[in-house]
Amino acid sequence: MIGGLGYVFQSRNGTPVRLNNILRRELHPILKKLGLAMAGMHAFRHHRCSLLVEHDVPVAAIKQWLGHGSEQMIRRYTHHRPEYHSAILAKITSIFSAQNEPKPALLVPNSPKT
Repeated sequence: MIGGLGYVFQSRNGTPVRLNNILRRELHPILKKLGLAMAGMHAFRHHRCSLLVEHDVPVAAIKQWLGHGSEQMIRRYTHHRPEYHSAILAKITSIFSAQNEPKPALLVPNSPKT
């Protein structure tokens, strides 16, 4: 309760909202409609961490926001999307392709013979 005013998230009766009700009535039907795997609220934590890592947010900031002290835990929470892997592969390919491109020849005119 907040200052006797009631719960931030409450049912119609003013009681605290129960996690299993949120999952059963709200989240799971949405996931099913979207054709996504059933997941709990903790999946949002994994997704948030993954997006922050993919967008190059400093690991120190991610650790602070998630409340973890180790980079190992950040790695455990990070699950890269296929699009991320494709983008990295394209970036690596372009790096090596640029190195292998033929360089234009430098043509120097002959000096006039004297």
